[in-house]
Amino acid sequence: MSTRKDIGPFLRLLEKEEKARDLYSGFVSKLKEEWAKELFEFLSKQEQGHVDIVEELLKIVE
Repeated sequence: MSTRKDIGPFLRLLEKEEKARDLYSGFVSKLKEEWAKELFEFLSKQEQGHVDIVEELLKIVE
């Protein structure tokens, strides 16, 4: 059986991935250049993929 301590690293990783996603997503509305918007939209989607993976891992270890 897992304890809260066991999933601590996963929770910290999830928090970091969410922060990165939100940071990149926040840039999109502030940028004027279309190529830059597309870049940060892409990066935000990649980070969301990481968030999804960590959430799935948490389901497995909990």
